[in-house]
Amino acid sequence: LDDGGRVRRAALGIGGAAPVPQALPQVAELLLGRTPNEALLDKVARTAAEALEPEGDLHAPAEYRRELARVLTRRTLEAALK
Repeated sequence: LDDGGRVRRAALGIGGAAPVPQALPQVAELLLGRTPNEALLDKVARTAAEALEPEGDLHAPAEYRRELARVLTRRTLEAALK
């Protein structure tokens, strides 16, 4: 964050939800220059999850993996802001 509380730099990647870890620079760009708030964090987490193409298997269906990616992305963003 810069001195004004706006996101100056961001990177986002998700592993374990799809066959290979994925970097999501286009999603991280949604944060740049903006002051984080609840709506922005929700949007980034949702967009990150939607960008994934998870595969279901005997451990978890694809939609569960997508939802888990959304929830954990949101939690990670909250932790990073602290």
